[in-house]
Amino acid sequence: MNLSNLKTPSLVLDLVRVKRNAARMNDIVRIFGVRLRPHIKTHKCIEVARIQIAKHSGGITVSTLAEARAFLAHGFTDITYAVPIEPGKFAEAITLSRQCERLALITADPDIPAPLNHAASRAGLTLHVFLEVDCGDARGGVRPDSPEALKVPLAITAAPNLHFAGILTHAG
Repeated sequence: MNLSNLKTPSLVLDLVRVKRNAARMNDIVRIFGVRLRPHIKTHKCIEVARIQIAKHSGGITVSTLAEARAFLAHGFTDITYAVPIEPGKFAEAITLSRQCERLALITADPDIPAPLNHAASRAGLTLHVFLEVDCGDARGGVRPDSPEALKVPLAITAAPNLHFAGILTHAG
């Protein structure tokens, strides 16, 4: 294969290495009893995502609602949208959540749970919402020692049409 002749964008990978890395990550999360939700934003490839989830719960993480739609169309039904939800995307998220087994959203904004709950209530469904926590690189989320670190989950928990899904954090 001559890489200089490939049209871009193209995904070039070592399939043996991808499978080995996915198996290693699955072994690690199994030891610790946690759920792995691989982020597909870089590869955006259905086949690679299937390799990544082959031996665990099947959840994936996306960076756009368009990615969520594309992966939902290929049978992925446990999706986390890992960009803070904002009111302009409530309707689209609700539409997607009706088609998913579980669409989880994130927020660090104490002003989001109330209007999101209202939208979910009008739609007659419950939305799963993570608190985004800053793990020290200041990319996003609440600081763990801030008042919002308690205020946001309490607001989510108090909302009858929201389910507090836990904490989501990521390193840069």
